[in-house]
Amino acid sequence: MPQLNPRPWFFLLLSTWLMFSLLTFPSILKTDHPHHPGVKSLKNNLNLKIKN
Repeated sequence: MPQLNPRPWFFLLLSTWLMFSLLTFPSILKTDHPHHPGVKSLKNNLNLKIKN
C-alpha cells in the first residue's frame, strides 16, 4: 500500500497545475497585447509595407 502514496499526490499536483495554467494562460494572453504595443506596431508596419 505505501507504494501507491506518490501517485495521488502526483495526480493532485498535475490537476491543480492544469487548472491554474488554464485559468491564468488566457488572462496572460489577454494582458500581453496592451502591455506590448510592439506586436501591433509590427503588424501595422507589415500592412503599410504591403499596401505600398
